[in-house]
Amino acid sequence: MKKGFWFVTAFLFLLNMGCSGAFDQGDMGSVRIVIGTASASASSVTPQVFQPLFAGGSAAIDKGVVTLKKGSQRIDQNFDYSGSPIDLSFTSVQVGNWDISVALYDADGFMIYEGSSTVVIKKGVTSTASITVSAVTGNLEIIIDVPGPFLVLDENFDDGVADGWTLMHGSAVITNGEIHVIGQGGVPMTGGSILYGMGNISLSNYVFEFDMKGLEGYSGGAMRPVVYFRTKTWGASYDTYRLDMFPMDTLEVGAILGWYSMCEYNGTWTWSPALADGVSDLFVREWNHVEISVIGNVIRFYVNGGLVAQVTDPSAIYYGGVGLGTVNSTGSAYDNVKLWLY
Repeated sequence: MKKGFWFVTAFLFLLNMGCSGAFDQGDMGSVRIVIGTASASASSVTPQVFQPLFAGGSAAIDKGVVTLKKGSQRIDQNFDYSGSPIDLSFTSVQVGNWDISVALYDADGFMIYEGSSTVVIKKGVTSTASITVSAVTGNLEIIIDVPGPFLVLDENFDDGVADGWTLMHGSAVITNGEIHVIGQGGVPMTGGSILYGMGNISLSNYVFEFDMKGLEGYSGGAMRPVVYFRTKTWGASYDTYRLDMFPMDTLEVGAILGWYSMCEYNGTWTWSPALADGVSDLFVREWNHVEISVIGNVIRFYVNGGLVAQVTDPSAIYYGGVGLGTVNSTGSAYDNVKLWLY
C-alpha cells in the first residue's frame, strides 16, 4: 500500500508539474491602453492622469486602430473616435512582451496621427500602456501662378507721336521712328529727359527695356545716355533711380570708358553714393538693347542680354514711372521701348 501511495503521489506530482509548465505557455492577461498626453505630475509609481489630446484639432479624427504584435501574433482593435483620452482594453492576451502601434485616421482615410510603445503583459493582471501620438506631417509647396507679365507700354515711335511721355527739360524729336533726346545746360541739372508714368503707384514691379545708341555731333562726341526708373517725384523734389552710362566709345574728357553708375535720389538732385557701378561693354555708336528689372527691392541691369549688375536696395523706392534721357549737351536715340508689369 505504501509503495502504491508513493507511486500515485509521485505520478500526480509529476503530472501536476508537467501540466503547470504547459499551462504557463498559454497564460493569459489583459492590457489597458490609454492614448493621451500625460500630466507633468505623473510618475512611474502612481497611475498617470491623461490630459485632453489634440486640443483644437480633434474634430479631424474620425477612426483609429490599435495593433498588438508579438512574433507572428497580431491583434487589431478598431474604434470610432469620440473624444480624448482614448481608453481601450484587450483581454485574454498571451503573457509576454508586446509591441503596440496606434494609427488615427480622418474621415477621408488618411492617417493623421501615429504612435507606438511596448508593454509586458503578466498573468492574471491588467497591465497599462500609455501612448502619446504625434501628427503625421508632409511638405507642401505652393506655386502661385500670377497672370502676366502685362505689356503696359509698347512704343516704337513709328507714328511720330510719343503717347504718354512728358518732356521735362531739353528737347525731344522723333526722326525715322526713333526719339532723339537732346540735352542742354540748366539748373538743377543739365541734359534732357522725357518721362512716362511719373508717380504712378501701379507701376511697381516691372521690366523696362529699350534700344539705345548715342548721337554724333553733340558736345564733341561725349555720348552719355541716362535713364530713369521708379520715378516717383520730379521737380520740387526728386525721388527716382538713375542709371548713367559712359560707353566704351565715348569721347567725354575724363570719362572712364565703359563705366556705368546706378544711383538713388531721395528728395534732392544731389549725387548719391552709387548702388552699383562698374564697367560694361556698351558701345553707343551702334544700337544696344538694355533691360532694367525692378522686382521688390532687387534691381538688375542687362546690356545686350548679359547681366551687368544686380543690387538689393535696403531703402528702395517701390513705385514710379520710367524716363529716357541724356547728360549735358549730348544726344541719345531710343526705340522699341517696352514696359512689362509683373
